[in-house]
Amino acid sequence: MVMITGGKFFMGSDEPAFKLWQPAHKVTLDTFCIDIHEVTAGDYKACSDKGECKRPPSTPDFPRADGVSAAEHETTLTALAELCTFGKPELEKHPINCVPWSLADAYCDVHGKRLPTEAEWEYAARGSDGRKFPWGDAPGDRTFMNACGTECTAWEKARGLTPSTRMYDADDGFFGTAPVGSFPKGKTRFGADDVVGNVWEWTADWFETYKDEEQVNPKGAPAGDRKAIRGGGYNGGVSLWLNPAFRYHQLATASAPGIGLRCVTNL
Repeated sequence: MVMITGGKFFMGSDEPAFKLWQPAHKVTLDTFCIDIHEVTAGDYKACSDKGECKRPPSTPDFPRADGVSAAEHETTLTALAELCTFGKPELEKHPINCVPWSLADAYCDVHGKRLPTEAEWEYAARGSDGRKFPWGDAPGDRTFMNACGTECTAWEKARGLTPSTRMYDADDGFFGTAPVGSFPKGKTRFGADDVVGNVWEWTADWFETYKDEEQVNPKGAPAGDRKAIRGGGYNGGVSLWLNPAFRYHQLATASAPGIGLRCVTNL
């Protein structure tokens, strides 16, 4: 883990390109520690082998997108099951994925940790200086992150899936997840890897829209059905996802090869 010294920052963004990250508002956080890497499939299997963690589902399950038929959705779920990492020796260093929120939360708890709040995640990804990307203000390319490139398109076409939007017209070497820490250029100022790309990461917070008010150690809505997720995944093709302020949500019961986790702990 790396220590994130407490401080203040402006969480979110006032940029009009994406409504859900508005408005930028001042947040104060206490000091905490965060995992350098996303939790790996090997880490999770070790926990499962001890009887401390449940095995994740072998087939993904998430809501069908608008305009997609039930048959197309089933085809997609079947294809994406290939990318679930649990129990595959060759993928032990890849992030665990295909885990619903409850299993992610339980994994951190078993290890005396917890999932990060949205505020903690964003602060760990950018710090106080308002940088546009985890590594600074200059855009990155395929050497900074695992996102959707030509390798992503080739994999999808081979399985009869509709190609995703690309982040770049180049091959980053991984059609699915990558071993954690494979993109050192993308490190945060604190030294954490893969905060954008590879897999989205579950947070502790129920999703809610921001309020334009100063907050101290915010924890999101008290209840809901969707959890906030952060960071984008290996299939990401939207450049806004690279901004640490970007946020989205998913049903807490959903599991997908593009969602994993990392844990935090208080000092």
